[in-house]
Amino acid sequence: MVKNWSMILNAEKCKVLHVGRTNSKFDYEIENNTGGKQVLAKSMCENDFGIFIKHDMKWNVQVRNSTSKANRILGMIKKTFKYLDIHNTSLLYKALVRPHLEYAISSWSPYSIKDVKELFH
Repeated sequence: MVKNWSMILNAEKCKVLHVGRTNSKFDYEIENNTGGKQVLAKSMCENDFGIFIKHDMKWNVQVRNSTSKANRILGMIKKTFKYLDIHNTSLLYKALVRPHLEYAISSWSPYSIKDVKELFH
């Protein structure tokens, strides 16, 4: 591959995410910097563009991460602004908190009861 594309991949940064229960879970190899073959590490959950993808395609890690970010921002708003009326609170929530709750999670139709409780608690 290095010869065809004139590009070297960092084998330590490459991982394999096996999706599904019936997956055969093969070992994948990649040519490393020294020209030898290296088996890629296997992962159960990966982060790509801020989206956590699990091997079983459940979204609980993504929901937990998003609600954690939203709660941190709500705490920052509470500490930063001393006097807030309903209008300003609504603007701050829509601008700072809501995007984290809506980005790549199923907040409009949560997968499990645990996700519903975490999102709407």
